[in-house]
Amino acid sequence: MPLGYFRDGAIIYSGVRDGTAKVRNIEANPRVCLMLESGRTMGDIRGVMLQGQARIHREPAKVLELMRLAARQRGVAEAELPTEPRPGAAYIEVRPVRRISWDYGG
Repeated sequence: MPLGYFRDGAIIYSGVRDGTAKVRNIEANPRVCLMLESGRTMGDIRGVMLQGQARIHREPAKVLELMRLAARQRGVAEAELPTEPRPGAAYIEVRPVRRISWDYGG
């Protein structure tokens, strides 16, 4: 299942529903791999694969902090930032340890 994400420096965060298979899988094995790719033909495909360590944030204060950070990055005005976490919300934090990139057009 695809996930949206945002970054805070080198750290990558994705909002998820707590208790999903994705969350359970990370709790069982925090080593993860993320891949982003762009392009339509072999001449312009480029991408990056990040391998890293993940952890789940479900503490209400931390979830609210991350919700507010994500909203700020999307341009939400301070007065319109969330004031409480969504019930059942969690965030996956990924700290990359290895990066591999490619560019078939270059």
